[in-house]
Amino acid sequence: EGVLVAERCVITPGVVGEKPHAFIRAGPREEIAFSGEETKIGVVTCGGLCPGLNNVVREIVREAHSLYKVPVGNVFGIQYGFSGFTDK
Repeated sequence: EGVLVAERCVITPGVVGEKPHAFIRAGPREEIAFSGEETKIGVVTCGGLCPGLNNVVREIVREAHSLYKVPVGNVFGIQYGFSGFTDK
């Protein structure tokens, strides 16, 4: 169907019919199964020093808005990893 990305590049001489492990390439799709205007995105971070993390979060917001029309107010940052989902 689409472009596949190899999980590992191992060639075994003489083995016929061995199926490679592969994943579908990540990235934007021509057809999507949701409406961007109704979508909410949560970006989970774990805190601590991580150079470049602000740039990554900013680009997630910008691309979600420009490619999929997700309202900027529908992208949420969640600090402290999974514990950021709790009230404690």
